[in-house]
Amino acid sequence: MWLVFCSAVFLISVYRTYLMKPGMLEITQDGIVINGTVINVVAVKCLLINHDRKPVVGIKLKGRAIVPLKLCFTFAEEQTEGIRQLEFWARERQVKVSKGFFMRWL
Repeated sequence: MWLVFCSAVFLISVYRTYLMKPGMLEITQDGIVINGTVINVVAVKCLLINHDRKPVVGIKLKGRAIVPLKLCFTFAEEQTEGIRQLEFWARERQVKVSKGFFMRWL
C-alpha cells in the first residue's frame, strides 16, 4: 500500500513539474488571477519566495498551514522582473513577503 501511495505521489509530481502547460498570472488591483482562479487580496496571508536553483513563488492563504501546489509558480521569462513586480504589488497592499523554504502540498 505504501509503495502504491509513493508511486502515485511521484507520478503526480513528475506530471505537474514537466508535463503541464505553463499557466497565466495576472496581477490586478483586487487580487491575483492564476489560471482563471481569482484570489482576493484579503484572502492572502503572505507571499513566499523560495530562492533555490529556480525561484518558486507561493501564495499562502489565510487559514492554511501549507501552500497548495496550484498556488505555486515560477516565471517562465524575466524571473527577476516578475518577482520584483509581485513584491511591489504586495508592499502596496500590506501583504507580507517571506523569503526562504516553504512547504507545498499536491
